[in-house]
Amino acid sequence: MVKKVFITDCEGPLTLNDNAYELADEFIEDGGKLFKIISRFDDYLVDDVKLENYHAGDTLKLIVPFYKLAGLTNEKMIKFSRENIYLVDGSDDTLRFANELIDFACLATISDVVPLKNENRYIVKAGLQKINTTPRDCFKALLQVAEFTGEVTEQTVGFTIAPRLNAAGRMDDAKKALKLLLSKGEEAVQIAQELNELNKARQDAEKRILEEAETQIISEGYIRKNKVLVINGKNWDDGVIGIC
Repeated sequence: MVKKVFITDCEGPLTLNDNAYELADEFIEDGGKLFKIISRFDDYLVDDVKLENYHAGDTLKLIVPFYKLAGLTNEKMIKFSRENIYLVDGSDDTLRFANELIDFACLATISDVVPLKNENRYIVKAGLQKINTTPRDCFKALLQVAEFTGEVTEQTVGFTIAPRLNAAGRMDDAKKALKLLLSKGEEAVQIAQELNELNKARQDAEKRILEEAETQIISEGYIRKNKVLVINGKNWDDGVIGIC
């Protein structure tokens, strides 16, 4: 089995350091100069060459063999980092606050169909872990009314939790979704049940509007006459027609 070496770069905005540079400068002979050369080449590939499928920082992994050759171990790296990394004032509070709300950030990231890359991937991974281990009452209530059991995944959030929250704004008042997210206990269950009914109404309205639109298109022969079709109908809810 191949051993993996993980190097952490604590470069801003929460720290005053560039830990990867400082590790190189401390443990590798002329390591500071080496790091700068590799770092500038990395910038060149990103900013000037714009190399396809290349991501900022990819070249920096070339410094790992030099760390190994210099005898850098996890223990030495941790000890050096503990003694030399300086956090910006208040950053520990920021990290605790971010961790407290990571499940909400996960919900927003998935619901807005944001590409799950880089930091977004971490937000979703950490958020799902929290939802599965220490879920808020609002999430438990939504999963309960949806009769969902099992592990919560990206699909669960995107197709079970999010639609019920969105149904509030589409069919009634978006404030109900916010109220649920902030509620606990029986209140959470009650609001979740209301949102579940609104979601069913949204599904029925969506199906009805789509069927009426298709009937209108076919009966009037629009599909053979026009390349672009604009269809309207009575009692088509503004909050639903966009997802039909």
